[in-house]
Amino acid sequence: DKATQKEMNEWARLTDKYAQELMKYQLVCSYCGIHLDENSVNGLCEKNRSKEGAKSEFTQEDAPFSFKGCERHHFGRPHKNYVQGPMTGSQDINSKFAEASRNDPKV
Repeated sequence: DKATQKEMNEWARLTDKYAQELMKYQLVCSYCGIHLDENSVNGLCEKNRSKEGAKSEFTQEDAPFSFKGCERHHFGRPHKNYVQGPMTGSQDINSKFAEASRNDPKV
């Protein structure tokens, strides 16, 4: 009936709004793309080992220069095209994003 359909639509709208709010808190490492979690927050970053080699490629904003080469993660909001592969122990990054960022510097 109409009342049931109206309530289902309202729940769907609220669920979408909640999902959008949660996305605001998703943070990834600028250098390696790993998600911020209890294991990565104070971990070492394999991709941030030298000032010359460290590139901020996974976040909307570049990491501050002072973070380059410090071997630490720098977390920020992911690019809109950021795609993560299946969650694994090492949280591997989907190669599609890496390929897209090489082909389009604006990604």
